[in-house]
Amino acid sequence: MRKSNLSKRKGSKRAVWLSGALFLSFFLTSPGVNADRIQIRPLFRFGRDTAEAEPSPQIIVPKPMTLPQEDRQPGRAERVASLAPLSPPSLPSGESLLRPAPAELPEDDSLFVAQTISTDQEAPPAVPDAAAGKKDAPPPAGNTGAAETESVPAGSDDQHADSKFYRTGGETLEEAWAVALAASRSLSAQDYQRLGAEANVNAARGVALPKVSNVSGMHTVSEELAIKTDVPMSQLIPSLPDISLETPVNDKDFATSTTAVTIPIYMGGRVLNMIEAAEAASNAIGYGRRISEQDLKYEVAKTYFLVLRIRHLHEVAADAEHTVAEHVKDAQRLLDNGIVTKNVLLAAEVAYANAKQDLIKAENAVNLSQAAYNRLLWRPLDTPVEIADVDIPSLSGDLESLTNQAVKCRPELAALSHKSRALAAKSRVYRADRLPQIAAIGTHEYIENSHLNENSFFTGSLGVAWTPFDGGVSRNRQAATEYEAMSVTREYEEAESKIRLQVYQCWQDEQETRHRVEAAEKAVESAEENLRVVTRGFREGVTNHTEVLDAMTLRTLAQSNLANACYDAVLATYHLQRATGQL
Repeated sequence: MRKSNLSKRKGSKRAVWLSGALFLSFFLTSPGVNADRIQIRPLFRFGRDTAEAEPSPQIIVPKPMTLPQEDRQPGRAERVASLAPLSPPSLPSGESLLRPAPAELPEDDSLFVAQTISTDQEAPPAVPDAAAGKKDAPPPAGNTGAAETESVPAGSDDQHADSKFYRTGGETLEEAWAVALAASRSLSAQDYQRLGAEANVNAARGVALPKVSNVSGMHTVSEELAIKTDVPMSQLIPSLPDISLETPVNDKDFATSTTAVTIPIYMGGRVLNMIEAAEAASNAIGYGRRISEQDLKYEVAKTYFLVLRIRHLHEVAADAEHTVAEHVKDAQRLLDNGIVTKNVLLAAEVAYANAKQDLIKAENAVNLSQAAYNRLLWRPLDTPVEIADVDIPSLSGDLESLTNQAVKCRPELAALSHKSRALAAKSRVYRADRLPQIAAIGTHEYIENSHLNENSFFTGSLGVAWTPFDGGVSRNRQAATEYEAMSVTREYEEAESKIRLQVYQCWQDEQETRHRVEAAEKAVESAEENLRVVTRGFREGVTNHTEVLDAMTLRTLAQSNLANACYDAVLATYHLQRATGQL
């Protein structure tokens, strides 16, 4: 925490008061509650009493966070936002982890209308209610279709502390995921790529099927062709001359038609390997889509919790602004009674101006976070955002099982595996180019010729094509593809190592955030009590006003740290789920 250098100077009383004012301008970053009603409460509240606060029409006040019962420790304070255990999502029964479902598009498809693009999606992870089975447990977030708040009338401090007036509803994270996945242009493009890959599989299978071809045409020749035959009549009868006979063999204008049926018998393994390569490439594209889907869901989750985080920080800023305003009133009253000097009031007014600026910045941050959220869901950026708060999930489990699950389920590894398999099959296709190709061929010929006794006839043949040497073209293509397949194998090993490290880091972050929340809760309790004590002392004339401003700064910082710690804890679990491939 920085301190103004002016506070260190020795000098007149006026210099001391000016140093306090500058000190406040650096540290007051958030607004607060009426100091008259500050006390230690089991629940940390974002914002003052709703009877005094004027809520912004686009700000949804989040509900209190609480730890799941099994994670609590004796004497532990409640959490900032109501959080419940989140079990890692599992695939629906019967769904394979190794082969993604084929992509499908609706019959009436429009590329530019995101809502019409429909693909098979995995069921969103279930979020069980932490308060399930508990008496008087609040309903889980997201059960209501619109945001709702419960306000508490102004009353005693006990009534204020024990009331449940932070209950929100609205769009849940699962609903946001569904909208984002349906509207994503990137996923839609990959759906088309998958359909194209499946068409390549069908094309590879068609290589083994019989092929029927026909060639027909009309022909015109300049002269009719004829067979010339010399008849030596003089050899038979010397008195007769030799004669020449011409027999026409074609018409000047005629038509031909040839229909052939080719049935592959042996192609050196080309067909099977072409099919295997096409299927593996299609599966690789399918897993690539799953990677994009999980990345999009994690991006939506980050933005979703960013909106909630910024709204909580906005509430902290509003509380701080209100608290400083009350301090200005106290300073004015003491000045009117001649207890303090003018510089005390001036320092308080400077602090209030700074708190006002921080509140304006917080309001802008709320609008920007909502715009980022709307962009991911392909909505107008200024669309009002009503989302439900969530509960802090319970810890995900032990590190070893999570690491094994990641190696088994991460789509990145599956995509690389299928890519390597496709390249290996492709290399065997090139090898088949040097092997004999055997096929049975049957043809039907039709020739329009008035000089022939038959105009149509059938032929059958067994053909063998073999290119034992093609200048090394097929051999080098095979080698190049095999090297590429080995390269992908090394990429797989590298990716697996990075995934293991990522799971370890995310697991450590999840553990760390839970400890941060515990520490932040205790800091909030101490900061609120400290502010209550120094505020009372200032009103009684026994405490310096700089101590009050310092206490306000400490309380605002503690509240901000608690809000950040809570949402870091929530996001850490979703990040771990992404690392294990279960998001």
